[in-house]
Amino acid sequence: AEIAGLTKAYNNSDGLLTCALGSNKAHIGHTFSASGIASIIKTSLSLYYRFLPGVPAWDGPDHLDSFKDTPFYVPGESRPWVPEKGQKTRHAAISGLACDGTAAHLILAEAGHPSKDETGPFIQKGGERIFPIKSASFTEMIQKLDLLNETASISGLADASDQACEEFEGDNDKALPTGQAGKKVVVLVAKSVEALLKEIQFVQKNIEDAWNSEKGLLTPAGSCFAADPLAEKGKVALMYPGSGSAYQGMGTGIFQAFPELHDFLASRVNDVSNAFFSHDLYQRSLVKPDTDQRVSRELELQTNALPMMASGCTYAAAYTRILQEYLKVKGDSVLGCSMGETSAMWYSQEVWDAHLADEKFLEAPLFKEWVGGDMKLLAKHWNVSEQEARDNWLSSLIRLPQGMIGYKTLAEWYERELSDEKRIFLTFIHTDKEIIFQDIRMTSSGFWTAMEFVPCP
Repeated sequence: AEIAGLTKAYNNSDGLLTCALGSNKAHIGHTFSASGIASIIKTSLSLYYRFLPGVPAWDGPDHLDSFKDTPFYVPGESRPWVPEKGQKTRHAAISGLACDGTAAHLILAEAGHPSKDETGPFIQKGGERIFPIKSASFTEMIQKLDLLNETASISGLADASDQACEEFEGDNDKALPTGQAGKKVVVLVAKSVEALLKEIQFVQKNIEDAWNSEKGLLTPAGSCFAADPLAEKGKVALMYPGSGSAYQGMGTGIFQAFPELHDFLASRVNDVSNAFFSHDLYQRSLVKPDTDQRVSRELELQTNALPMMASGCTYAAAYTRILQEYLKVKGDSVLGCSMGETSAMWYSQEVWDAHLADEKFLEAPLFKEWVGGDMKLLAKHWNVSEQEARDNWLSSLIRLPQGMIGYKTLAEWYERELSDEKRIFLTFIHTDKEIIFQDIRMTSSGFWTAMEFVPCP
């Protein structure tokens, strides 16, 4: 009865999943008589920070049939709260059902939001922290790393990071004797005391060999050391990524860390939903998707020109904002080498007016009809109907962590083995070990069987 009533109240005519469901109990447990106020606090914070918290350990509803033809989905992972197309104000509702049969339904609307100068809770209480350390010798660096380990163990990650940053800013090379080389810097990145300890141990073990080496040090977490950094020798260039850089779940952390980005991006476009394509970028489902479904959705995104280009440009603008306005990193030059890169570059540097993106890009026949959407170009090239072109066009994601024996990269393998195939085209090179190409379904099936590969759906 509850779901039926909610469906009647919040249903839409297009059949899209537009209303996220959450549960306060899933986050903090059963709060009994305090559950009402706890839900109000959680919902108010979600509106204030424009953030949809993921539901922990969610697999699916017990009675899935009750949700048939409803607009509801459950976010398995946290994500920014992007308005639906045409929506001007975010709303949230709280349903309460008491043991005595009392029922309540409270509707809240967004009002104020964090300013640029207000630190987000992600930075205050969570996320990665940086630990810059400067020293004149590798032995001094090892000693300072020992002190950092002790400080973090006693005071916690956040206080240790704040202290390290303050000491770094207060340190300078002016006190060094004449003729002595300047100090060198190690920057550690960690999101927990345990992770920081691993980074410290790695650097302490390898810093002596790296101190005067050209290779330096770099860890998967982002900690780094360069014996001869370029900062004082060269200039900074901002290199913009291509249109294939967007991925499922992209950018959730930066909106927690910098909530003001919502206002910044909304001020630059006509409809912020067109800038994100959130239905493509963040999976919506009532049931937790399995691995195959995740791969399929990822492939759908990566081979759909409109959301890839739009979200890629949006996040390029967001990262540029963080670099230039928050971190005060100003590029001496900017660089982009193809349509995706240059589009992101022009929009991010405000050379192009993003308010015109709807007309010039999203509604442009090139993407909506010819190279995507109706697939007119493919139909014309192969002399088939548009429907046949759409039905038989296949995108294949090839990911081989160990690589292909006999070839340095998968792109090299394609060039040697497949470039003569008339209906197989290499369209994306993500890494040396991951590529995407498009082909016609009827041609590829026999080829893949012979190669003992299976194309992604």
